[in-house]
Amino acid sequence: MGVTLKGPCDLRDKLADLGEDLQVQYFHDPAECDVFHSSVNKMTGLRQVLQREGIDVEDCVAFGDGENDQEMLSQVGWGVAMGNACPQAKAAARYICGNSWEDGIANFLHQTVLA
Repeated sequence: MGVTLKGPCDLRDKLADLGEDLQVQYFHDPAECDVFHSSVNKMTGLRQVLQREGIDVEDCVAFGDGENDQEMLSQVGWGVAMGNACPQAKAAARYICGNSWEDGIANFLHQTVLA
């Protein structure tokens, strides 16, 4: 699993020597990041939940906006990047919805999946 950190402005410098076993992915704010083991990502966890619940990955809807969402967005049936997502997330997704602060998720679900 992973953890989301918010720290001082020099957080990137403080985490520079974590080692090869951990990945650090920063958000738009360099004082915020996700830290997780290099063999784990969001799709790893999602795959376990889907398997446990008997849900096919093609029937799954996933939303994301960051680099750490790329694998998940590219592998689920309904990979949706937020309008405010980074270019890597948008490239990995099959769909793009509105920005998070403009009810992008709700609008997308109402117009497509729930229609």
